[in-house]
Amino acid sequence: MSDLQLFMRALKAGTLVSVETLNMMCDDAYAFFPGLSYGYGVWNIKPTFLMIPKSFKAWGVIGVLGAFMFYHPETETILIGTFNHTKYEKKSVRFTMKMIKTLLKS
Repeated sequence: MSDLQLFMRALKAGTLVSVETLNMMCDDAYAFFPGLSYGYGVWNIKPTFLMIPKSFKAWGVIGVLGAFMFYHPETETILIGTFNHTKYEKKSVRFTMKMIKTLLKS
């Protein structure tokens, strides 16, 4: 987990790729599901009308075994974890959103 945290900190700081490239990775994405897009290796949780509030905006990675690493800019929080199961890939996004909701309440 600490390696993933170091990676995410370096990525968002512009150490691994330029800030311009990171912005392109986050912005130029295909709408995979309502509120979830993917492009250039980055998943985006994006606000959608009546479904996902603006405060839930986050970006990161979802792994096939339910692993996830998201950065939530509003709270400057890095969320990292894994469920170690192939059936939890989509559930990791729901879990991330649940954690963001908890962060926003505190």
